[in-house]
Amino acid sequence: MLYKQEKIGAIVKLKSRLFNFVLDVLSSDNLLRKDELFDTCEKNIIRIRKKMLQFRVVYRKKNRAEFLVLHHLLNEIVKEAKAYEQYDILSEALIFKKYLLMLRKEYSEIEDITQQIALYSNAHQMMLIANDYYFNLITDQEIISKLTPLEK
Repeated sequence: MLYKQEKIGAIVKLKSRLFNFVLDVLSSDNLLRKDELFDTCEKNIIRIRKKMLQFRVVYRKKNRAEFLVLHHLLNEIVKEAKAYEQYDILSEALIFKKYLLMLRKEYSEIEDITQQIALYSNAHQMMLIANDYYFNLITDQEIISKLTPLEK
């Protein structure tokens, strides 16, 4: 036995740390690039989400990060999120972009960005509703049971 009975909390903590380490490894760039579990589109979506996380980390250290670096990173995220229709990330990136520009007192783009935020937030909500309808349709056994073999 590695620990005595009174150190059971240490074992729980150790298991938790190991589990988190395994999750970090599973989401590493090297593994995602090699793994055939995801198609190219899914890999790019994961990459965009990781890039947004990286932006948040750099943003929190903003006294060390240049505005141009943050702005460039947001522009990349916006472009890629539009391409892969990741409207939740797109809205989040646009909100950060809007606030960064406001801090720099660059108001020329603010109204356009505000309209884009509304558009893509709405698109995200509509996509969620459409997904709900789709899953309700394919999982509704009553409807499926009434279909003829040709309709299935």
